[in-house]
Amino acid sequence: MLSSSQRKLRDYGIFLGLLIFIFAILFTLVIFSRTKWYDGLKEQVQEVLDREYPDTYIVGDAIEIEAVMSVSSAHYAIAKKTGEKKNLSAYIVRIATIYGPHAAVFVSDSAKDSVEFVGFALVDKETSERIENNAKKSQIAYWEKQIQESIKNEAK
Repeated sequence: MLSSSQRKLRDYGIFLGLLIFIFAILFTLVIFSRTKWYDGLKEQVQEVLDREYPDTYIVGDAIEIEAVMSVSSAHYAIAKKTGEKKNLSAYIVRIATIYGPHAAVFVSDSAKDSVEFVGFALVDKETSERIENNAKKSQIAYWEKQIQESIKNEAK
């Protein structure tokens, strides 16, 4: 027969084993879904660029962000459809607006050291313009500055 302390130890061991098993499953699912998540964001960036600048840009592969902003954003290489070689990239960033959090798309040209707001994802052009008018001086300006600083830090 098992003593009281041995039973408790066995029960805690079983509980810990189940907890580790559940976390292993969750970790595996997150790793495998990351590619799908990046592909979905890539499609959103392409939709916004096509809406604002028809037949101008092609969105490329995701680029790893080495900054704190990587939690709420993704970075993609983009190219002009004309084949023009430039250091262009697009950022999709979740920003807080008066209407709640929305994904905003920015285009940066590292050669000119400039960042330009393009529009909001998953909303039509008219709604995007309304949100932009309310957030232009605060949130959009803040993220343009953060993206410029991120580009400067990556260049070092």
